[in-house]
Amino acid sequence: MNQSPKIKIQPGREGDANDIHHLLEELADSIDMKDKMKSVPANIVQYGFSSNPLFQTLLAKHEGNVIGLCLYFFTYSSWMGAPGIYIQDLFVKKKYRKQNIGKNLIIETIKNNQSKDINHLILKVDETNIRAKKFYERLGFEFKSEEHTYFMKAENISALGE
Repeated sequence: MNQSPKIKIQPGREGDANDIHHLLEELADSIDMKDKMKSVPANIVQYGFSSNPLFQTLLAKHEGNVIGLCLYFFTYSSWMGAPGIYIQDLFVKKKYRKQNIGKNLIIETIKNNQSKDINHLILKVDETNIRAKKFYERLGFEFKSEEHTYFMKAENISALGE
């Protein structure tokens, strides 16, 4: 792995929730979406560090400071008949970019889950984030134009059940 010896990648812990949330805020700010972010650190604890967590995190740390993260969860493709990983958020602080930290976060995510027979990775990129698109394409990700994401808000979920 091409990584600075001062950079450590390790699983996130409950005590990292504030740092995780701060990086997510930085990510949202970097794509001009901070006003859309509703989560708080307590959500990170509740959904990421409970007895049955809905997501997992890997953190990149430099001298004890969290400088990057990969927040992901498991998925299953009924068409491929195989499990995969959905990378919800990948972010590295600007000062630490171009050091393979993002790539290494993805590599470690794969390595840490080898026993699960992962055969694909999925992620979404904000359409205006050209730099991220190029980064993912360099790693071997392919854009799938035939798929469109649909999203249902909480109030519509409630209305659907009525």
